[in-house]
Amino acid sequence: MSSCTIEYNLLAELEVGDEVNQDVSVWFSALKTSERRIYHEGRPRPGDLLMHKDRRHFKPMKQYRQRLPRSPDEEFPFEISCVLFISPESSADRGVAIKKESGGVFWRQFTCFCDSWDSGHGDSKDPFLVMIFGRRQVELVNTQADPSCMLL
Repeated sequence: MSSCTIEYNLLAELEVGDEVNQDVSVWFSALKTSERRIYHEGRPRPGDLLMHKDRRHFKPMKQYRQRLPRSPDEEFPFEISCVLFISPESSADRGVAIKKESGGVFWRQFTCFCDSWDSGHGDSKDPFLVMIFGRRQVELVNTQADPSCMLL
């Protein structure tokens, strides 16, 4: 089992609401340049939350738009820090391309255009996992410093 398969399986075990820790950051770093990666932008940082997870299949010879969250009136509760589409199949075994249309990192929604075809290898209905991580809002701390603590 290749390292990329191990990281794929570890990420696939995460559930919506799970908090990103250092391990998740390491797994993501291994996958973002691997053959398992279909599309990504941003990166999950420790403290981020997994806001969306969906296992699906690309049907061959289809083109469609994917909006997340699906309802046009809905947004994620936090700004997106990472969008990740990964596959258990290597790039040679799948036929799919994803192009971002709107949203993504720093937004609360993501829309992309998906184009799929039969690669002639592996499963003709290419399986994939989409994960969207969000950054919790950081509360601003009182920025009025005690004059005795100021550095000049």
